[in-house]
Amino acid sequence: MNSTASRFDVALAAYPLNYFKGLRERQMPVLKPLGNSLLRHFTMKDPNSYLPLHVIYSFFKEVRALYGLEFFAHQYLGHLKLGNMGVSGEFMVSNNRVLPTLQSFSKYGGLLCTNQDIQLHIKGTHVFCSNRFYGDSNFEKTIMEYVWLFMLLDLLKTAEGPLWAPLGIQLSCKACEYPKLEIIPETTEVLFNQEVVGIRFKTSTLAKHFNKGQGREIAEDMLMPPASNLSGKIEYLFDKLYSTHLPSLQLTAECFGVSVSTLKRHLATEQLTYNAILERWRFMKGVNLLTDTNLKIKEISDCLYYANSANFIRAFRRWSGKSPKEFRGAS
Repeated sequence: MNSTASRFDVALAAYPLNYFKGLRERQMPVLKPLGNSLLRHFTMKDPNSYLPLHVIYSFFKEVRALYGLEFFAHQYLGHLKLGNMGVSGEFMVSNNRVLPTLQSFSKYGGLLCTNQDIQLHIKGTHVFCSNRFYGDSNFEKTIMEYVWLFMLLDLLKTAEGPLWAPLGIQLSCKACEYPKLEIIPETTEVLFNQEVVGIRFKTSTLAKHFNKGQGREIAEDMLMPPASNLSGKIEYLFDKLYSTHLPSLQLTAECFGVSVSTLKRHLATEQLTYNAILERWRFMKGVNLLTDTNLKIKEISDCLYYANSANFIRAFRRWSGKSPKEFRGAS
């Protein structure tokens, strides 16, 4: 994965949703950092939906500006568990043994966050589970490394017990950017300025079972991978995340952390424009609403954010050769 592709990476909405749970438990204010970040444009309901990673970064940045670095180390711990990361996370912990769970974590980690590459290295009596986060080096990416670290530590402690400690931890950040983790004792070696983030532990941990069941059974075909191309990611934003309006070209570019010209250039490689993606989404959404609901034409027009139903009728006739009413009658 190269740095250009990483500009359009996405991650599960479960990350900020679980963070919100931690804030509410501790009665911490969330509206101010939420209102100052790009996250304010999104409907935060489905943990299996995907957000542009830059949007999650913007929220973390606001939280840090308001509350400081140490805030992250404590608010996340209660809810950042692999099993809480939507259907994908539930699937990874559906086996009650450590080794197959880590193997699933490594194989399917990209379903949680698309700019990470998790590897499991077993050599002699030691195991090193590592993660390389692609993209520019910055504080926000460092926070995602902590998030991953917390999930893995929680997973291993569930099998080994609360007093267990890893042999070592390594991070890509500098020591000054590292919030103290109370769950890591001083006996654990912590290395900074490393190429990858990771945890070292003994191979005996791989044979351990979790202390209790990890939840419902999830079949592999239930997993919902994110769109692989940029146009698909933009359509996904239209369909799942925007509740009161459709994003403009400018806002879409901001959500991916790029300029409008950069977004247009990458869409051109797919031989598409932003308006073409918007029209395609509106047509497919219109077909679904006409076929699967009893909504009136005016109500469907409103759902698709047209100024009036006449505009929707003209557009639908241009797409399909039929009016919405004729299409519904023939289906």
